[in-house]
Amino acid sequence: MSADALKLLCSGTKLERDRGLQEIQRYLSCAKSADIRSLEATLLGILEDPTSPWESKLGGLLGIKALVVHLRSAQHLCDKDLPEKIARASLELLSHPEVRLRLEAGQVLGVLCANEGVKIYEKCCSRLFELIESSLEREISEAGSPVQDVHREEEQEMSSAARILLNTAGWRHLETNIKCLVCT
Repeated sequence: MSADALKLLCSGTKLERDRGLQEIQRYLSCAKSADIRSLEATLLGILEDPTSPWESKLGGLLGIKALVVHLRSAQHLCDKDLPEKIARASLELLSHPEVRLRLEAGQVLGVLCANEGVKIYEKCCSRLFELIESSLEREISEAGSPVQDVHREEEQEMSSAARILLNTAGWRHLETNIKCLVCT
């Protein structure tokens, strides 16, 4: 496989990532099993590398999703631990600050569940529910406490947009976590 396809797939621009994805899909249609295993390892390496920028991880997720779809349709034999490795990497990315990455991780989990069945869902659902629950939890301080009085004064000084952002910050992952649950 050409390094150019991976470079495009992990690019910072959506257009180049889309072109890279098309090249990966073309490559998968004619690749041998050994080549596919090499691609699996490369894409998982991108997802698991803590120094990879979010754009590279997004490209890795797009490539993994294409790989899972291809493996289902082509009936290639893959590493028996591959679905669990993909699920683990995707679950890690569900708490990433970048929304596009969280959404794509949910899509990958959905495709994986469609491919592998209930066993992947059973392994993922407890973590998904934990993420949803933590998104719903809000700190509630006692009325009239000094901390709350300070917060009230600060909120009055903020613009309405800043106040809305502050009030919704605890909910920022809830939507993507629920979408992920729906996908799986």
